Amino acid sequence: MPVIQAENIAQHVVELLENAKTWHVHSVFNNGFNLENNGELIFVGTDKNGKLPFAIQISETDIARSQATIQTDQQFAYNDGWLLHHQSSIKINISTATKYTSSLQNAPIMPNPIFLNQVLQETTQNGFGITINTLLAQPKTCELAKAIKSRDEAFIEQTLRYFIGRGSGLTPSGDDMLVGILLVDHVSDTFTETLQRLITTEQLTTDISQTYLKYALKGQFSDTLIALYKAFQTGEDTQALTQRIYQNGHTSGIDTIAGVALAMKEEFSMGKRVVIALGGNAILQPKQEATFENQLKKRRG
Repeated sequence: MPVIQAENIAQHVVELLENAKTWHVHSVFNNGFNLENNGELIFVGTDKNGKLPFAIQISETDIARSQATIQTDQQFAYNDGWLLHHQSSIKINISTATKYTSSLQNAPIMPNPIFLNQVLQETTQNGFGITINTLLAQPKTCELAKAIKSRDEAFIEQTLRYFIGRGSGLTPSGDDMLVGILLVDHVSDTFTETLQRLITTEQLTTDISQTYLKYALKGQFSDTLIALYKAFQTGEDTQALTQRIYQNGHTSGIDTIAGVALAMKEEFSMGKRVVIALGGNAILQPKQEATFENQLKKRRG
């Protein structure tokens, strides 16, 4: 097996490898595999789901060539910029890989009505077998919306326990929704503290999903989600980016967007605006001509 040259590596992964030299294969997928050490995961694989905050990226060709060799529970050792597979001659060179960070640059974002309207019209079913629009109208989802800004720890915990680990797959739909909510970041301290406590003290979901949530709580996300966050800051069109995120996993992408939409929708409900008509028939007398001069004169009263 020739040497595999890693293309990109998350900065945090470099730190993990420096602190722990021996890793075992946790799980294997079509687009890569996870390494594990003492509860920490490193994903080694393609950028199909974007640049993850805990990933080493290698090419699709290299993944395809190594799939038949790498199996769960086998060991990798880290030594001076190299990951060495104990059961074969696979060697992954990470010393020349481009390092990247996955942290959000926190800045105010505004509710995006165009994004929300597009998402609510999406007909693709999410991990719960319904559309995002239908999901957001469900009673339990409405409770989650209230929990986002709540400071009632008991209520938040009850609500989170319903969603954490709910749904099938390596990253259950309920967890993906929570990642989307954390991306928007308009949550109470009590919400984040309760979620942090639940996923670090109890095994309520999969190891992989737990990892995504841990990073999201630290403000670290895939580059595609970070790009979406930046688009909310600048007001750029989000449709193409949202469609790309929908392709992540089986339903992980659309479940994550459902969480983003829920948080966005809650922002609208928390900041309702009243629009008052000051033109046309709203201020004219019956049969009065709707000229600018007549409207201005009537408004000045």
